[in-house]
Amino acid sequence: FEQQQKAQHMGMIFAPLRLHHVGMFKLLDYMKPDKTHDFKVVVESVSPECPAYATNAVHAGVIVTHLNDEEVPQTWDEFKKNLTLSHQETGCWVIQTEYNGTKRKYAFLQRLLKAK
Repeated sequence: FEQQQKAQHMGMIFAPLRLHHVGMFKLLDYMKPDKTHDFKVVVESVSPECPAYATNAVHAGVIVTHLNDEEVPQTWDEFKKNLTLSHQETGCWVIQTEYNGTKRKYAFLQRLLKAK
């Protein structure tokens, strides 16, 4: 069951936020009783081959708030469907995250532009 609750893309592993993530990643905002039942997606790990790894723009423990400038869907199945889609205008893959009040946005180039 746990393996079905993980998805990998662009060198990152995503999972629905669970109680063990809150303690492991010290997600202080999600220790509050009023946030314990909200659906959120957490980045469990980032591969050293991922471009974001070197910049620390996306790291283990961040909460994904947006994909391609759209809010994260409210179900795991919908999140997985949207995970590999590119931004409609740029063709990039854009992720916005939040970690204990710090918000970041990072774009990955997914397709090569053809020279004319």
